[in-house]
Amino acid sequence: MNGDLRLGKIQVIAIVIGASLLTIGFCFLVVKAFFEDSSSKMLTSKEKEAMYYEERLLINPNDLSNAILLAWNYFEQGKLEDAIKQLEKVIVEDPSNIEALFALGFVYFENGLLDKSEDIYRQVIELEPLHDHAIHSLGIILREKGNYEESLKVLLQALDLIPFSADLNFDLALLYERMGMINEAIDHYKISVNFIPDYDEALEGLGRLGVTNYQPVKYH
Repeated sequence: MNGDLRLGKIQVIAIVIGASLLTIGFCFLVVKAFFEDSSSKMLTSKEKEAMYYEERLLINPNDLSNAILLAWNYFEQGKLEDAIKQLEKVIVEDPSNIEALFALGFVYFENGLLDKSEDIYRQVIELEPLHDHAIHSLGIILREKGNYEESLKVLLQALDLIPFSADLNFDLALLYERMGMINEAIDHYKISVNFIPDYDEALEGLGRLGVTNYQPVKYH
């Protein structure tokens, strides 16, 4: 009789302990899931986007378009070195990939690597002589390196291709200003403002040159 009671108590204790362990285990899983979900929610949209591109690359490493998108994503997150590495990998696979080359030139420029950026843009133009954005970008680099005469030649070439670009007219105006060609600088700052009336940098340029309260001309 006493043995049966002891056995009964042991069984009850075992059941209680088992139930407690199950409860603890369930609570652990709930807490774990909560923190994993919270961690996921803490990721920015760009970080989630990068994970998506990275997963797609694991599935298909030869998807160069996806690799370029991942590089732009890295750039937008401020991960310039990662963006450069990603684009350089693409170019190793496809040395004539205009999209990757142009992106690499842009990221080099943003990273302060002007010589490398210049070399890349020249490659783009060699492959695609009328690539207006590459020509425009090359002109900016030459200006920043102090090669004003060549920069002027290149920017004017770009202007023939995209005459209605406010940014290009601004860059040309800034070059003229640095070259001391004030009238030409004023003309192109005005053109920039005509296209974009609240173009602050162009308005500041006009202000530096003594032109205030300029009223934009509307093009029809």
